[in-house]
Amino acid sequence: DELKSSVVGVLESSGALAEIRAHLRSRVYKAIRRQEGNEGPSQKLCRFSADLIAEFLEFHNLQHSLSVFYAEAHLGEVAQGTHQHETVAFGIGLEPLKGLSVLERLVATQRQQNEPRQPTVEDIHRSHSGQR
Repeated sequence: DELKSSVVGVLESSGALAEIRAHLRSRVYKAIRRQEGNEGPSQKLCRFSADLIAEFLEFHNLQHSLSVFYAEAHLGEVAQGTHQHETVAFGIGLEPLKGLSVLERLVATQRQQNEPRQPTVEDIHRSHSGQR
């Protein structure tokens, strides 16, 4: 009993137990979705949005957040590292830009369109790379 409590404590403090629980929830939801049928347009948009977020987390090397996101977003069967910058960028018709994730580039582009005085994508890129 003492060993069990000790192991549970270590797993909880490291975050591993939360990841295991999230993975289990993901499996349950996937099983339910399989029984309900194929993805519709809203699920495809949701999947694409999840790909954007996963690419952002990968781009910024936020591995712990990414592993939790994979489980919570039901991406458990997709190999981590597959939301590569170039693949996601080309998927929405953008040229990959070094120094910015695709999500950051979309936000910067939207801000440019709404507020012309905002920094350009190139300005943001230069600020990330330390150039002036």
